[in-house]
Amino acid sequence: MNLSLLKETPLNDAQRMVELIEKKYVQLMAQHQVKIKGLHNLIVGYSHLMSMYEFLEMFFKKSWANGFKKEENKNWTRHMVETFTYKIRESIALLNGAYELALTDDISKLPNHRSARLYLEKIVKDHLTENAEFSLLFIDGDNLKRYNSISYNAGNEMIKKLSVLIADSIRTEDKVFRWLSGDEFLVILNNVRQMNVDRLAERVRSVVEEETLDWSYPITVSIGVSSYPDDGVEIEDLIMKAEKANFHAKGKGKNRVIFWRDLEGKVEV
Repeated sequence: MNLSLLKETPLNDAQRMVELIEKKYVQLMAQHQVKIKGLHNLIVGYSHLMSMYEFLEMFFKKSWANGFKKEENKNWTRHMVETFTYKIRESIALLNGAYELALTDDISKLPNHRSARLYLEKIVKDHLTENAEFSLLFIDGDNLKRYNSISYNAGNEMIKKLSVLIADSIRTEDKVFRWLSGDEFLVILNNVRQMNVDRLAERVRSVVEEETLDWSYPITVSIGVSSYPDDGVEIEDLIMKAEKANFHAKGKGKNRVIFWRDLEGKVEV
């Protein structure tokens, strides 16, 4: 059994091609003393405007009209259905693989910034109805470029280890994402009251500082925090405020947590 796709080919031309192939095949078999009546074939026209459902519906109607009730055609149609099913499953698997690659950071294997935005869109929509709160921790490594001075591989290994440290320092209901540049991360603290955000952000900072003391170069992180809905309800606004708070944490000596609420009115938005 063979499936062929003839691009931009009118049905009449496709029919003539199939008849020619069938004739040549019968002649070839005859040369080998094999007598056959012909080939099972089914030509189905497809337009890019047609949905997969419409295509399959037309396929089955033509199969029936082509003699589905005959046992030999039943078997042929069954093979066609199995082939279509396999191809559809294969396509879905490829799409899922591509989707996962598009949303995963190559080095840390954490979800990336695209994934973070999709997740934020979802929880903002959910929180509009549930009236819940969440906070963003914009995390940036302090002086991590020293690892790249050893080698890029050393820098990548450090990012992997730092990713694990951050992921292990947050709660199971929270999420961590690799952000845009090499040593930036975004943590989303879910369903958390303001009184607990301070403690959770400080835990991430202190874990990184303490657990890297025996590394080639001990490292620290600066963290900027913004919260929904107190600091805003728009995703880009919340991210921008967390980034600005992080910038001020860097400016005040690094290795510290700064909240947007402490900066509001003191810096330009």
